[in-house]
Amino acid sequence: MPVLVAVRHQGGTHRGPCRHHDQPVLSHAGRRAVALIEDAFSDLLEHFDAEIDALMEQDPDPQGRFTRAYASTLYTKREPQIECRWTALSVSSVADPGLRRTWADSFERRLDRHKETDSGMGLTIIRLAAGGLWLAGLLDYGDGVLADQKELYARLIVVKKTSS
Repeated sequence: MPVLVAVRHQGGTHRGPCRHHDQPVLSHAGRRAVALIEDAFSDLLEHFDAEIDALMEQDPDPQGRFTRAYASTLYTKREPQIECRWTALSVSSVADPGLRRTWADSFERRLDRHKETDSGMGLTIIRLAAGGLWLAGLLDYGDGVLADQKELYARLIVVKKTSS
């Protein structure tokens, strides 16, 4: 069962909110489901941050350390159950304004924390390229866009090490 469907079931709700004057009106069960999704997303962000922190601790070069850890974390292989949850919540964050804001706020805090070592234009481009490559893989763009994802990632790693 897809993650969001399971969350809806656990929250006791069904597809779609009730509408009143074009404004969504959620039942108590609907609000519980939204809260469950928000909690699951916050948990996902905590795990993502922990993975980044662990990689940063292993990196002896402070310049660009966050960018290297961020890009590497996007390509970490996870257990299938975790990967499924990660994918469902990540896709939801693209569609849901509240989750998008939560992600943006979290990322902005990380960037602010690492502004002394990771604020250069080259590192910004690498983070954007890593995110784009990750999203293209997530959306399964196929061979036309991702002819050789491993080679793209390998080239990104080389650029990361020289763009700090």
